[in-house]
Amino acid sequence: MSIGRYKTYLNKLVQCLESTQFYGADGCLTKSSEEAVGQITELFLNTRREGKHLFFIGNGGSAAIASHMTADYMKNGR
Repeated sequence: MSIGRYKTYLNKLVQCLESTQFYGADGCLTKSSEEAVGQITELFLNTRREGKHLFFIGNGGSAAIASHMTADYMKNGR
């Protein structure tokens, strides 16, 4: 693949990421991806502090992603 095609691909990828909308726990659109990540981090931390369970679920390929997310969470989030 030529450098020009890589640049085109990366530019399209950045456009897609910048146009992605994130919603908070209250169902309202967040101001930024950073705000959304902060909210989900708080949710995960509160879940751990309160001794509750967190489940990642999926079907087909999404099940593999959910399994991977579970392994990452168990490794890093304890």
